[in-house]
Amino acid sequence: MQASVANYENVLLTVKSDVAEYYIMARFIDQELAILKNNIDLQQKALDLTQVRHEGGVASGLDVSEAETLLDTTQADYIGLGVQRTQFEHALAVLLGKAPADFSLPNSPLDLKPPVIPTGLPSDLLERRPDVAAAERTMAANNAQIGVARTAFYPSLNLSGSGGLLTGNLAQLFSVPALFWSAAANLTAPLYTGGQLQGNLVRAQATYDESVAGYRQQVLTAFQQVEDALSGLRVLEEQAAAYDKAVQSAQQTVDISTSRYREGLANFLEVITAQVTLLTNQRVADQILEQRLLTTVQLIQALGGGWQGSTTYTTATSLTTTPQPAQPTPDGAAPARQ
Repeated sequence: MQASVANYENVLLTVKSDVAEYYIMARFIDQELAILKNNIDLQQKALDLTQVRHEGGVASGLDVSEAETLLDTTQADYIGLGVQRTQFEHALAVLLGKAPADFSLPNSPLDLKPPVIPTGLPSDLLERRPDVAAAERTMAANNAQIGVARTAFYPSLNLSGSGGLLTGNLAQLFSVPALFWSAAANLTAPLYTGGQLQGNLVRAQATYDESVAGYRQQVLTAFQQVEDALSGLRVLEEQAAAYDKAVQSAQQTVDISTSRYREGLANFLEVITAQVTLLTNQRVADQILEQRLLTTVQLIQALGGGWQGSTTYTTATSLTTTPQPAQPTPDGAAPARQ
C-alpha cells in the first residue's frame, strides 16, 4: 500500500514537472517573439535607410534587396514560432485536464532567472523521491513475503480460550503420533506438496533479491540525475555569461556598422552581417536561459520536489496522508527509514 501511494506521488511529481517545463517553454517562445520583433523593427529601419540612400543615388538596388530579404526572413521566423507556442499551450491544457480549445495562455515574455542552488545539498534528500520510496517499500514487502513462505512450512491450527484453557484440539495434536498431525482437527499442513512450499520460498527469496537490485538501481539513477542537473547548471551558467557578452558586442557592431554605412564608409553587407550576428546571439542566449530553467526543474524533480522542507516516506502515516516535513534528529542527521 505504501509503495502504491509513493507511485501515485511519483506520477503527481512528474505531472507537476511537465506543467512547469511546458509553461517555461511557452513563455520563452514569447521571449523569442519579443527578440524577433525588436530585430524586425531594427531591420525595418535599415531597409528605410537603404531606400532613402537608393533614391538619392548613393546606394544600389542590391542594398535594398538584401535588406528586404533579411527583413522578410525574420518576419517568417516570427510567424513560424506561433505554431510551437500553440503546441505548448495545447500540451498545458491537456495536463491541466482541459480541452485545448477552452484554454489560452496570454502572451507574456518570462523575465525569470534560475534560483540559486545552495551548496552542500544532503544526499538524504533523495530519500523523499517517490520512486526511491516505492522501490524501498517494494523491497520491504518482498522481504516480508519470505517470512510468509517460511510460515507455510509449519502446521496451522485454531487456538481459542475457554475457561482459561486452550482448545482441546491442541491437546489432541500432541496426543497422536507425529505421522498423523496433518489429520488433527482444525490442522492444515499437507505432508506432501511436491516441493511447492520449498519452491515458494525460493521464489520469495529470488523476488526479494530482485527488488534489492531494483532499489539499488533506483538510488543510483537518482544520484545520476542529480549529478547531471548540477553539472549541467554549472556549464550553462558559464555559457550564459559568455553569450551575454557576445550579445553586447554584437549590438555595438550593429551600431558601428550602421553609422559607417550611413556615412558611406561601409557597404550594406557589413550591416547585414552585424544584424544577423546580433539576432543569432540574442536567440541563443535566450535558449540557454530557457535551458537553465528547464534544468532547474529537472533538478527539483530529481530531488523529489526541491531542497527545502524535505519530506521522507518512512511511515504509513506519512504515505497515506499529506506528507509532512521530516524532523531532524538531535544530532542533525536525517531520520532513519523504517
